[in-house]
Amino acid sequence: MLQQDEQKIIKQFGRRIRTLRKERGWSISDLSHEGELDAGYLGKVERGKVNPGLIYITALARAFEMEIWDLLKY
Repeated sequence: MLQQDEQKIIKQFGRRIRTLRKERGWSISDLSHEGELDAGYLGKVERGKVNPGLIYITALARAFEMEIWDLLKY
């Protein structure tokens, strides 16, 4: 089971992804298309239900056209 600090980080990251997506006026489907990502999994990321791996985070950064370290700033 994840520690509270880890769960907090995962939820913060999910909120960051949701905020960036909404700032662009994208639906989850739009972001999944841009990043070639599964929409169902993406929804879980945004809700802080899963801990995405580095490859997935890299795909998100590419979809948002930003450097990975900028994506992780929140």
